Order: sequence, then C-alpha cells, then structure tokens
Amino acid sequence: MIMGTSTCDAIVTAVVFCILLVGSSKMVDALASTGPSASGNNCQLYDMIVIGGGSAGLTAAKLAATFGKSVVIVEEERMGGDCTWTGCVPSKAIIKSAEVAHYVRNAKKYGVDTGKDDSTEVQVDMKAVKDRVGAIIDRIYKEDDSPEAMKKLGVDTLSGRATFDTANTLKIGSKDGEVIATLEAK
Repeated sequence: MIMGTSTCDAIVTAVVFCILLVGSSKMVDALASTGPSASGNNCQLYDMIVIGGGSAGLTAAKLAATFGKSVVIVEEERMGGDCTWTGCVPSKAIIKSAEVAHYVRNAKKYGVDTGKDDSTEVQVDMKAVKDRVGAIIDRIYKEDDSPEAMKKLGVDTLSGRATFDTANTLKIGSKDGEVIATLEAK
C-alpha cells in the first residue's frame, strides 16, 4: 500500500485500475508450465492477472469477473490478506463485543433494566470473544475470499510468489523457489 493511503483508497485505486485494464484490448496469456520455461502447453488466456489476494486484489478480481472478464489471482500467502486475517475483520469484531459490553453496562441510560443494580457485574468472556472473532474470520474467508469462493465467481487462483522475469513475463514460484507457472502478456 502507498504510504499515507487508507485501505479504502487502495481499493478504489485497484478498482479504477481494474476498469482501465479490463477496458483495454490487451489480453493476458497465462501459460502454465511445470518447469522453468513456458512451452505454450496448457495455454489459457486471461484478461487480467492480479498479484495479491488481499482486499484490493479481491475487489479488482471480483469486479472484472462481474463484467465477464477472465481473471487469475496470484497470492503468496493466504487469500484475504491482512484485512481478513489480522486487520479489518478481527478488529471490528472485537470492537463490536466491546460496544455491546458498554451498552449493557450503561443500559439504564437507555431505559433498559438488566435486573442488576451494579453494572460492573457485567463480565466479558474473552475466550468467547476470541471464538466469535475466529468464527467470523472463517465465515468471511469461506464465503468471500477462499479459492473455492473465487472459482464460483469465475476467478482462478494460483498459490505462489509472483516475480517479473521480463517486462511481459511473470514467474510464479513455490516457497522453495521452484517455478510452478509462467504468465505472459501478449
């Protein structure tokens, strides 16, 4: 992400870039290879290659797929990125639990009688909060971010590290450095 920009700015930038790219006539040729060089076997054309399966990459890929474009996402770690796993989703779930505890402790201000005289009796079960956060992350991942969810939308995914080999060629490598795919722009 560019220094000084918010996640929202990054998503908007990705969507604008996606619209510009998808609107162009340039097609991307994804050549799957089992070795260090693409031989042209198993050739599949993609309108767009997205590097990174975080919130901006997922948004761009989903938008392009909505317009009927063929898309592949290359992600080195796990789909969903920081927003799903450590940022937006877990923090908002924790904040919601704190907000509910606050409302219960201050229920009388809202004309609600909890049946307890002392609002400090309200206890927060941090294990239950953590379990709830985990369940929300799992649901969002399975329904929105996973390779299976992307496939349902017509978006292919590749797991690996994308590096530019030439101006028009991406090499997709495994964690141990083995080249698992080569993607080329026409």
